[in-house]
Amino acid sequence: MDLLLLGGGGSGAAATASKTAGGGGAGEYVSKLAQSISAGSYSIVIGTGGAGVGVGTEGNAGGNTTGFGFTAKGGGKGSQSGAGGTGGSGGGANAFSAVGGSSNA
Repeated sequence: MDLLLLGGGGSGAAATASKTAGGGGAGEYVSKLAQSISAGSYSIVIGTGGAGVGVGTEGNAGGNTTGFGFTAKGGGKGSQSGAGGTGGSGGGANAFSAVGGSSNA
Protein backbone atom coordinates (compact mmCIF):
# COMPACT_ATOMS: atom_id res chain seq x y z
CA MET A 1 0.00 0.00 0.00
CA ASP A 2 1.25 3.51 -0.77
CA LEU A 3 0.75 6.07 2.02
CA LEU A 4 0.62 9.86 1.89
CA LEU A 5 0.34 11.97 5.03
CA LEU A 6 0.20 15.80 5.17
CA GLY A 7 0.51 17.89 8.32
CA GLY A 8 -1.83 20.84 8.82
CA GLY A 9 -0.55 24.23 7.64
CA GLY A 10 0.33 26.98 10.11
CA SER A 11 -1.64 30.22 10.10
CA GLY A 12 -0.08 33.55 9.27
CA ALA A 13 0.31 36.33 11.80
CA ALA A 14 -1.84 39.45 11.57
CA ALA A 15 -0.06 42.74 10.94
CA THR A 16 -0.61 46.08 12.63
CA ALA A 17 0.10 49.59 11.37
CA SER A 18 3.65 49.34 12.78
CA LYS A 19 4.42 45.61 12.42
CA THR A 20 4.53 43.38 9.35
CA ALA A 21 3.47 39.75 9.53
CA GLY A 22 4.88 36.49 8.19
CA GLY A 23 2.85 33.70 6.63
CA GLY A 24 2.35 30.28 8.17
CA GLY A 25 4.48 27.32 7.07
CA ALA A 26 3.23 24.32 5.10
CA GLY A 27 2.67 21.00 6.79
CA GLU A 28 5.21 18.24 6.21
CA TYR A 29 4.65 15.84 3.30
CA VAL A 30 5.38 12.17 4.11
CA SER A 31 5.20 9.56 1.34
CA LYS A 32 5.78 5.86 2.01
CA LEU A 33 5.61 3.54 -0.98
CA ALA A 34 4.85 -0.20 -0.99
CA GLN A 35 4.18 -0.51 2.74
CA SER A 36 2.94 -3.85 4.05
CA ILE A 37 -0.23 -3.10 6.03
CA SER A 38 -2.20 -5.92 7.64
CA ALA A 39 -5.99 -5.98 7.42
CA GLY A 40 -7.65 -4.40 10.44
CA SER A 41 -8.65 -1.13 12.07
CA TYR A 42 -6.19 1.71 12.43
CA SER A 43 -6.28 5.05 14.23
CA ILE A 44 -5.56 7.99 11.93
CA VAL A 45 -5.35 11.57 13.21
CA ILE A 46 -5.66 14.38 10.66
CA GLY A 47 -3.74 17.54 11.65
CA THR A 48 -5.81 20.69 11.55
CA GLY A 49 -4.65 23.95 10.08
CA GLY A 50 -3.57 26.68 12.49
CA ALA A 51 -6.48 28.84 13.63
CA GLY A 52 -6.84 32.30 12.12
CA VAL A 53 -5.88 35.27 14.28
CA GLY A 54 -6.88 38.86 14.90
CA VAL A 55 -4.89 42.05 14.31
CA GLY A 56 -1.48 42.17 16.03
CA THR A 57 -1.43 38.48 16.91
CA GLU A 58 1.05 35.69 16.26
CA GLY A 59 -0.16 32.86 14.01
CA ASN A 60 -0.77 29.31 15.19
CA ALA A 61 1.09 26.12 14.31
CA GLY A 62 -0.63 23.43 12.29
CA GLY A 63 -1.39 20.04 13.81
CA ASN A 64 0.47 16.80 13.20
CA THR A 65 -1.08 14.04 11.08
CA THR A 66 -0.40 10.49 12.29
CA GLY A 67 -1.22 7.05 10.97
CA PHE A 68 0.30 3.61 10.47
CA GLY A 69 3.23 4.52 12.71
CA PHE A 70 4.22 7.62 10.72
CA THR A 71 3.91 11.33 11.52
CA ALA A 72 3.72 14.37 9.23
CA LYS A 73 4.46 17.47 11.31
CA GLY A 74 2.29 20.57 11.17
CA GLY A 75 3.57 23.84 9.70
CA GLY A 76 5.11 26.60 11.80
CA LYS A 77 3.24 29.72 12.87
CA GLY A 78 3.74 33.05 11.16
CA SER A 79 5.17 35.83 13.32
CA GLN A 80 4.56 39.56 13.61
CA SER A 81 7.12 40.09 16.39
CA GLY A 82 10.22 38.12 15.34
CA ALA A 83 11.25 34.75 13.96
CA GLY A 84 8.69 32.40 12.46
CA GLY A 85 7.71 29.19 14.24
CA THR A 86 9.35 25.80 13.75
CA GLY A 87 7.30 23.15 11.95
CA GLY A 88 7.09 20.75 9.03
CA SER A 89 7.98 23.89 7.07
CA GLY A 90 8.93 26.91 9.16
CA GLY A 91 6.61 29.89 9.43
CA GLY A 92 7.51 33.32 8.07
CA ALA A 93 9.10 36.07 10.13
CA ASN A 94 8.13 39.71 10.23
CA ALA A 95 9.96 42.02 7.81
CA PHE A 96 12.38 43.26 10.48
CA SER A 97 13.59 39.79 11.48
CA ALA A 98 15.61 37.97 8.85
CA VAL A 99 14.97 34.65 10.58
CA GLY A 100 12.19 32.44 9.29
CA GLY A 101 11.14 29.39 11.27
CA SER A 102 13.14 26.21 10.81
CA SER A 103 11.94 22.89 9.49
CA ASN A 104 11.88 20.07 12.00
CA ALA A 105 10.99 17.45 9.40
